[in-house]
Amino acid sequence: MKQPKKVALAYSGGLDTSIIIPWLKENYGCQVVAVCGDIGQGGGELKGLEKKALKTGASEVYVADMREEFLTDYVWPMVRAGAELLAEADLVAPVPLHWRRLFPRRYNQAQLLAARVARRADVLLAPDLLRRRRWTGSQAGLKAKERRRNVRQAFDVHPKWRDKVAGKRVLLVDDVLTTGATADACVRVLERAGVSGVDVLTLARVVRAAL
Repeated sequence: MKQPKKVALAYSGGLDTSIIIPWLKENYGCQVVAVCGDIGQGGGELKGLEKKALKTGASEVYVADMREEFLTDYVWPMVRAGAELLAEADLVAPVPLHWRRLFPRRYNQAQLLAARVARRADVLLAPDLLRRRRWTGSQAGLKAKERRRNVRQAFDVHPKWRDKVAGKRVLLVDDVLTTGATADACVRVLERAGVSGVDVLTLARVVRAAL
């Protein structure tokens, strides 16, 4: 068998792939290219992933833009899972990002999902229905009570929608539900605006025994 000179490894940053990089170098004496997928993590997380891969022994890191594939693979399951909610919805709206998070990330993953879901279900999309009016920082590492406190009064309804949402049923879309603190804060704002109801549709949910 011919010894490989260079190996491309799908790199997640986990323990398994971090162990494989030095193993490949030790056993085959080859260069290892760590291939990471950009599915909306944001620049900070990707830079951390790149730094870790290089520290582990990767000769270079390649970041593949997989946002389109991500949407294609997961929007249909979301539409199917949320069929009953979509049938009752008048508007589909994403959980918004603050501009300080949106600028380095370049896009709002929740908005991309909401746009595809709304189009598939033929429901009106309200991409700017909600605004994140203050910077809350990252929620990572915060406990449930801390998350709720952190997002309190962080959202409001965009002025252009204030006279249009009364009596409407809104489907709120996000990528991941962790404790529900962000979704709860959004729901409270919409209820104060007079909507008839709010449902939440997310791609994934974090399950932790401590929550």
